[in-house]
Amino acid sequence: MASGSPKTKLVIYLAIIGNLAIALMKFLAAAHTGSSAMLSEGIHSTVEVDTDNQLLLLLGVNRSHQPADSRHPYGYGTERYFWSLTR
Repeated sequence: MASGSPKTKLVIYLAIIGNLAIALMKFLAAAHTGSSAMLSEGIHSTVEVDTDNQLLLLLGVNRSHQPADSRHPYGYGTERYFWSLTR
């Protein structure tokens, strides 16, 4: 399976949806219990780690399909590996 195949993107989109669902549950638990720790976990899941990692993976997959140019004569295929290591 090629790295930018529709299956790869589908898995990344499903992971984003899953992470956002988990974050929503954490926010609901924080609202129900009044727990500041759970609120912190919800924020952490949404904007700091889990969802951001998936967005960076998606960015890398999309950028890896750029055609070769004078600055990158072999193309941008390794972008998908770079963006997965940035977090």
